[in-house]
Amino acid sequence: RIVCWSHVERKIEENIKGIAQDLKKKIVNDFRLIQSTASEQNFHQAFRFLSSKWNQLNNQNIQAFIDYFEQQWMSEHTIGWFEGYAEGFPSTNNGIESMNNTIKKYATLRDRLPLRDFVRVMDLMIEAWSKDRNPSFETTMKFKTIPEISTHEWTLGFNWCKSKKRIVKIRQEEEVVTCMVASEKSNVEAAKESCRIYINTSNWNSFDEFIKWSDSHKIVEINKECWQLSKCSCQYWKKNFGCKHVIGIAYNIELLTFPTLDLRIEKNASRSRRKKALAAFERNSIGPLNNELFFNTNNFKSV
Repeated sequence: RIVCWSHVERKIEENIKGIAQDLKKKIVNDFRLIQSTASEQNFHQAFRFLSSKWNQLNNQNIQAFIDYFEQQWMSEHTIGWFEGYAEGFPSTNNGIESMNNTIKKYATLRDRLPLRDFVRVMDLMIEAWSKDRNPSFETTMKFKTIPEISTHEWTLGFNWCKSKKRIVKIRQEEEVVTCMVASEKSNVEAAKESCRIYINTSNWNSFDEFIKWSDSHKIVEINKECWQLSKCSCQYWKKNFGCKHVIGIAYNIELLTFPTLDLRIEKNASRSRRKKALAAFERNSIGPLNNELFFNTNNFKSV
């Protein structure tokens, strides 16, 4: 079963005790790396490398934490916290938590109801949900089956295309085209030989060597029938089900065109302090002033 990564990450930070702050950050970052990069076939080896890396320090607190984590989160029923465990599925249960909050907030009003009242409330709630999703309504809440591409992701894909990264096609089938590209962290362009070495590599000597290998190339599977359902091995796709590599390669093989919008409009949010709301009677209109709307102060006498 899939295990919520947010809960696991919280437990990691709660149980690292008696360790210097800089080491804590490095340990947490290493766990985040294997959570987002390791595939199912490489995950156990990646964790062994991580354990070996930090146990070499001979720090009792670190060793105690590694032992705790291995017993608690590496068992048969709790191992499903890394992205490669179930590709295409959410890695957190935020959706369930959100629905639970909705039920408490709008249905039960955060009250512990008797069973009969609870069933009645659930019946009314399900009826309302079914009406909200009635396809005959213009305001129906539609269930999304295709990831939506945000303006930010369009911009990333557009800029990635301008970088003219070399795309190596390694396999072409009737519905799927599999390509590889070199990572931005790599100093060399992708080539057939480098892609072959990447695919056939299965032995590493250290955790850092494994991470460097996993970041060197990206494997992209383009769905020709619906390019939005394509897959990529990069960390961003695993979290968002869409990335610049998918957009760029789909554009390269003429499966999409960039939308007619100004992709240069994005900028960092201003860090300045927000403006305060205007005073209630402060005039902020350029239209004529209607004096009759205001009180005549001469009609009031002080008491």
